Amino acid sequence: MPSPLRFLACAPLLAAAALAARAETEPAHPMIDFAVLQAPLAALDGLPTPELQSRRGALAAQLAAQEPAGAAAALERALLDALLHYDDERVRIVELIPAMIERYGVDAELGEDLMNFRATLGSVIDELRPEVVSLRTYKPYDFRVGVSYMSLLTTLQQHPEVRARMRADQADPATAVGAHQQRLAQRYAGVESARAALERSHLQTRLRDRIARIEAELRRRQAL
Repeated sequence: MPSPLRFLACAPLLAAAALAARAETEPAHPMIDFAVLQAPLAALDGLPTPELQSRRGALAAQLAAQEPAGAAAALERALLDALLHYDDERVRIVELIPAMIERYGVDAELGEDLMNFRATLGSVIDELRPEVVSLRTYKPYDFRVGVSYMSLLTTLQQHPEVRARMRADQADPATAVGAHQQRLAQRYAGVESARAALERSHLQTRLRDRIARIEAELRRRQAL
């Protein structure tokens, strides 16, 4: 994900059934889609018993070293809540655009473009945000919002003086833009924390599954 701590961060996201359908075809989302222990477990029946016992011990030690993470379903809900909390602040760009136009003294053409982006983004948010009820439906909504942000960012990049003043404001929490940037950083930290907990839960599930497979194979051999 392009840095979410930038004022116009690109964080992509669309309508319950439509959102769910699009989620299957969108690129991987860095906060929602992540791989845990993807390497396949080798066929167990060809491994010597001491090797199986050693692997079981190593996996058990890795599991024991993990901080308890809790149930995946609850952690998925927590991650969604954190993402929506972040989004609440992110979409405040809609409120800030008129003030930006005045503060940066943009010309009439750029001002019109920015207001058009504001209307488009506001429409996307109003239409699609209520349909986000799960991580699966958040993902295409996020990509859709990201497209609007990128369009806005591209337009601003074409005006170096405006871009320079905006970046200066980003570093100053006394400005509306800087305060917005600061809140984004704080809320994104919550997203990262929730994601880490969910990732630990998935890792622990995979570790338990692998240990169970090895133990089942060891029991099978003992029964022979």
